Amino acid sequence: MPPIQSIICYVGGSGGDFIKTLCVQQFDLDNSVKCDITDTGMVLHNRRHFRDVCVDYFKDSSIVPDMLDWSKVDLVENSHHYYDWFPKVAKNLYYIDFPELATANIIDVYVSKRHQGNLMQFVEKHKQTLPDWAQQRITEHNAQQFFSTVWLKQLRAWRSMPNLEAVALADFFDRQRLISLVERLTQQPVRDFVRFDQTFTTWAEKNAELVKLC
Repeated sequence: MPPIQSIICYVGGSGGDFIKTLCVQQFDLDNSVKCDITDTGMVLHNRRHFRDVCVDYFKDSSIVPDMLDWSKVDLVENSHHYYDWFPKVAKNLYYIDFPELATANIIDVYVSKRHQGNLMQFVEKHKQTLPDWAQQRITEHNAQQFFSTVWLKQLRAWRSMPNLEAVALADFFDRQRLISLVERLTQQPVRDFVRFDQTFTTWAEKNAELVKLC
């Protein structure tokens, strides 16, 4: 049986770290999973092992998931990319869906969260995800256009995959729908509503700009 309950695919800035943290907190009986949310609304990772392996695989596909150290993998994980070995390690696969017209604005949110609004810092860190020809031509003036194209292409690819189920970004801002979503991802009832509400309220308040895009 696959050891991961759910994997969530998402583009940066669309709440993937938030929904993973909400889920992992519900498995965490000793309160070891903290939810550190910066003033810009970024959720800081507790454990990055699975994500780091996914990043390494993106750079070098000869890396295999056998590299995963299962003691460092959570029951709900997330990734910026989908890989064909995900069904072998996870029972359920999801992606975060949002209106296509919001793509450019979600990039702005991501740059604000992760790079303090510094667009070229974002470009330097992520331009390897662009085609070679685009890496040579990207500037501060066209960066949003290039990354919007890449992220939108990714989103459309996920929509066309029958083994990926959509979860709506809009549901992240409605408490009752969010509870149902967390229970679907974890396959168990929410057990700690105090921690759930603390994380939900703090994140929603600091990500008010996202709700306008849904």
